[in-house]
Amino acid sequence: MENVVSLELWEKLAKISPDMLCTFDTQGYFAAVSQASSDVLGYNPEELVGLSYEVVIQPDDLVVTQQAILQLAAGHNMKGFENRYVHKNGHDVYLHWSAAWSEEEKVFVCVARDITELTVSRIRLRENDKRYQALFDNSPDIVFVQDGQGLLTEANHVFLNLIGTGKEEIIGKPLHASIPAEAAAVSSAYLAEAMKGANVRFQFEIQKDGRKLVFDAQMIPVVFGNQTVEVQTVARDVTPTKRYIETIQSQAEKLNAIFESITDAFVMIDKEWRLTYINSEAERLVQLDRKLHLGKSLWHIYPEQLQGSFTPITSMR
Repeated sequence: MENVVSLELWEKLAKISPDMLCTFDTQGYFAAVSQASSDVLGYNPEELVGLSYEVVIQPDDLVVTQQAILQLAAGHNMKGFENRYVHKNGHDVYLHWSAAWSEEEKVFVCVARDITELTVSRIRLRENDKRYQALFDNSPDIVFVQDGQGLLTEANHVFLNLIGTGKEEIIGKPLHASIPAEAAAVSSAYLAEAMKGANVRFQFEIQKDGRKLVFDAQMIPVVFGNQTVEVQTVARDVTPTKRYIETIQSQAEKLNAIFESITDAFVMIDKEWRLTYINSEAERLVQLDRKLHLGKSLWHIYPEQLQGSFTPITSMR
C-alpha cells in the first residue's frame, strides 16, 4: 500500500514540476515524459514518447550529447550537463540535465530544466563584456580602474605605454607605484570623493621624456546596488590644448602691457559698439570704469551723443 501511495505521489510531482521528467531507452527513444514537456519544448508527452531524442535535439549539440550518454551507460551519473533542443516552434531551448542509468528498468532517468532565459542573459552579458573590453582596450585615452583601497584592477594599453610597464606588474598594486607621487596624490584625493558616488573631474601632470604632459581626467564610480565597488578613471592628454591656451594668455598679457603703456586714452569696441577694452588712461581722461563699462555699448554710456555728428578722419594729400 505504501508503494502505491508513493507512486501516486511521484505522478503528482511529475505533473506539477516545471522541470521536464523523462526516461530514455538504450536506443535514445523517449520512454516516458512528464507534462512539463508542453511548456519546455512545445510537445505534448504523447508526441515525444517513442520519438528519438536526435529528432528534437539541436544538431550542433548531437555529438557532445552522444558522448554524455556513453558516460551514463558506463555507470556515471550526470549533473550539470547542458545542451540545446529545438522547440516545436523552431527556436532553441537551452536545457540543464541531471541523469542516471536505472539498471532495473534499463532506462536513463532524466530531469531537464529550461535555462533558456538564464543562458541568453549570460550570453548577452558576455557579449557586453567583450564590447566593453574592446572599447576599454582600444580607447585612445588612458583608462584604468581602482578599487576602494586605490589598488589597480585593470588598465588599458595607453596607460601601460605611458608608464612603460606590463599589466602583470601593476595589477593589484597602488597607483602611486606606477605614476609620479605628485600626480598620484592628486588622484588619491579625488578617488576618495568618487568612492562616495560622485563623478569628479580634475587635471594632473606627468613628466615623460623631459616633457611635461597635462591630462584632463574624469573619475566615474562603478555602483553595484547602493555601493561603489570601484572607480574608473578616463584621462585625455590635453597638453597641446594647454600649451595653446597658455600661448594665448601670454599674448594677451603682452598686448595688455602694450595698451597700458600707451599715454593716450585707448579703448576697443566691437561691431555693436560695445567696449571690449579700456586702458587706464581712458579711465582717467573720460571717466570710464572697466568694472562698470566693459561690455556696455558706447550709446548706453553716452546716450546724448546718439544725435551727434560723426566726422571721419580722411587722408591728407
